[in-house]
Amino acid sequence: FYMNIAIHTVFILKENILFLEEWINYHMLLGFNKFYLYDNSKINKIKGWDEKNTHIKPGQVNKYNINYDKIVNMNDIQMNDYVKKLCDKYKCVEIIEWSPMDNKGNILYNQKEAHNHCLKKLKIDKVDWCASIDMDEYITITNFDNISKYISSLSPSIQNIRMGQILFDSRFNNLDKLVTEITDSYTNRINRGDGNKNIFNVESTIKVDIHSVTTNGGNCKHHVPAVTEIWFNHYKLNMGNN
Repeated sequence: FYMNIAIHTVFILKENILFLEEWINYHMLLGFNKFYLYDNSKINKIKGWDEKNTHIKPGQVNKYNINYDKIVNMNDIQMNDYVKKLCDKYKCVEIIEWSPMDNKGNILYNQKEAHNHCLKKLKIDKVDWCASIDMDEYITITNFDNISKYISSLSPSIQNIRMGQILFDSRFNNLDKLVTEITDSYTNRINRGDGNKNIFNVESTIKVDIHSVTTNGGNCKHHVPAVTEIWFNHYKLNMGNN
């Protein structure tokens, strides 16, 4: 049984370009066959939750205080050329410019709005399921080598999978290796309810938030698997391995 299973993310190109192809290729091998990448590179105004991170500089320093602008030695022309070649190589990748503005002309992040903009595209494109994760997050399944096989093993009443996470050392502390080769992780499990990310049935979903989705009721169930069944590795910590 073939399923269209997509990944959606909102990202800043310069922050993620060193890891972009690995992230795409990894999830393709896991069975995802469509990628909706919302490029928020033009952001110039931080609002909401991230306002407390005063060190953030749009296009330069991320919320983990990593100055990726110094690390990535590529200009806009080089990056755009790289992305064009990547899209030619991986025909399943669609990059959408995401530059929402406020009434003063500031370009915002608006991640939640991006998720719901994408939900409309997913329904039009007749995608069956979609994972909504970030580019420093890699989905892992214990007993299946393919996301389609895993979803097919679940009860048909399950319409959303709430994945927990395991925290790993930052990608930027390990530029000499693949992200998936990073082994240093936080040994204590974080609260199972914190920072969940979702793989949701598109037809049954009416709203997508950053850490939750709303389904259309009825007999739709949300599956909360153990972090030994399916989860995502989150490569974000600064564990001192610079």
